[in-house]
Amino acid sequence: MSALVRHFNVSDTKTNRYIGVGIQYVLGLLCVIGFQAMLNTGLMTLSYDSILIYGSLIGILSMIGWLFIFMQARSKPQMNVYGYYTQLFMANIVFAFTMAGCYMII
Repeated sequence: MSALVRHFNVSDTKTNRYIGVGIQYVLGLLCVIGFQAMLNTGLMTLSYDSILIYGSLIGILSMIGWLFIFMQARSKPQMNVYGYYTQLFMANIVFAFTMAGCYMII
């Protein structure tokens, strides 16, 4: 995320990290709000299938978002792209199941 922030000429590395973490938290909060909205409207239930679909959806959206971020970055990171996107996708599925588990506990 700091690669995107650097694109906007924020020179301090520590500030880049803080902004990047803040953006990640806001995006996570938006995912939780979307999850709640889908539950409230009946578009989704707390079933295994619904949670897997939601996690997959936010995973795909995250991959598209990061693709655009990497396209905007001045210096392209040297990384295993397939491994990164696979991990990102799976992390969003884990996030969705963790979020649903919290809803079930509450």
